[in-house]
Amino acid sequence: MDARNSIGIEDLTTKLDNPRGFFESQRLVETNDKLLRMISCSWDHPPLLTPIWGSKEFIDTFESWREEFHDHALNKDWIDKDPRLCITYNAYLHILLKRIPIIGIVRKPLEVATSLYARNGLSIEAGLSIWYLYNYHLASSLHPEDTVVFYEDLLDLNNNLKAESIFRQLINCFDRNGYRLFSESTWEEAIAKRLSPNLNRASKSISINMTNCSDKALIEQCELVYSLLRKEGNSTMVFQEAFDALPRCVLNILHRHNIVEHPIPCRTDIDQNFLVRELESKKKELLRLEDENEAIKASSSWKMTAPFRSIKNLLSKF
Repeated sequence: MDARNSIGIEDLTTKLDNPRGFFESQRLVETNDKLLRMISCSWDHPPLLTPIWGSKEFIDTFESWREEFHDHALNKDWIDKDPRLCITYNAYLHILLKRIPIIGIVRKPLEVATSLYARNGLSIEAGLSIWYLYNYHLASSLHPEDTVVFYEDLLDLNNNLKAESIFRQLINCFDRNGYRLFSESTWEEAIAKRLSPNLNRASKSISINMTNCSDKALIEQCELVYSLLRKEGNSTMVFQEAFDALPRCVLNILHRHNIVEHPIPCRTDIDQNFLVRELESKKKELLRLEDENEAIKASSSWKMTAPFRSIKNLLSKF
């Protein structure tokens, strides 16, 4: 969700590690940080469980923010790529009162981990576990009308076949969601103006020593999932299946590096209450069925058909 040009929100300033700009709205980045602080988290200490953004304590705050996001709610010509949206995305359903389509960008796990190491000093293990956890949260927000794109393919858009394929993929996604379609010439112009594969320095920074000192099971799990996604293509369903749970090796690293903090309220709060209600409901249903069963057995029709049931049971043994 980046409002540059179309609705006049200033972008983050350029930096050495991204000299062409981040293409992220300053307002949205600040709001995402606020949202994370509301659940006692931050971008590098994300929640382990999905926050319940629809709870009363959050809704009151979101209502006061709606006027500030008036332009985002009424305008469709904007996009933003802040990774924190993997966690905060569902909060905007209550702020904007509408759903914004998702184009999930999947990057090689070791490249993400190396980038986080270079920029923020996070260990490779911590970076890989954060990569997994962010994608886990993203998977819970995806809908069939969304799409998934691979970062390495975006760096290869000078390849005409690759550029054509992704253009069609994005056009189809926009069309499914009722958004204004852009022309192929606009797409080609954007590639020529914005694409700089040489600025992707992460893969060149990975050393054998860095990976050798990292948890092997974690590396293997991340690479296995990424390979599966590459093999199966850009299906949102495959993405959700790949990140439907957090493996033990990921959880171990998250806790070892004190990365995760449980949000309050979190999904377990709802799950526990839900399970209690479901248990009581099932108990009542069981009692009702038992009463019905006793009533049937006491009925004259049940008694009259007893010989037929005996014959049926006898025949079923042969």
